[in-house]
Amino acid sequence: MHWHKGSFFCRSYPDRQLNGLNIKKCNDTNCNICKPIRLPLHTFENIEFLPDPVLSNSNTDCYKKFETVYRTDTTEQFRSTLMAAMESTERAPAAVLTNTKVRDIIQCFQCGKFQCLYSEKALTVIQKSQFQLVIDE
Repeated sequence: MHWHKGSFFCRSYPDRQLNGLNIKKCNDTNCNICKPIRLPLHTFENIEFLPDPVLSNSNTDCYKKFETVYRTDTTEQFRSTLMAAMESTERAPAAVLTNTKVRDIIQCFQCGKFQCLYSEKALTVIQKSQFQLVIDE
């Protein structure tokens, strides 16, 4: 029962990011997940999510001030842990990266780049269906 509630919950709140979910109570009296709002309604409605970091235009070693990015659309592009991970990725040995071993191509939801998915052997019917379930998530 918890799994169904959790999966419904995640589908109900589409603002998912690598860091986690941005969640705000729904203020729906029939909701089984959110507890009642305790703030005055006008205060609650004016609360915005914390923005992702954005690099400064004048100094790329610094981030823009909170006041300038609050209530604006941001992306995780300049998140320091993501940038470090992108820099430290190692290329696989050439023998692994042959075109006959490519099983699918997916687009990264973080950076938008297309990625090849490799497999040493062809996938079985069961593996293909399991793989498709993961991709559809």
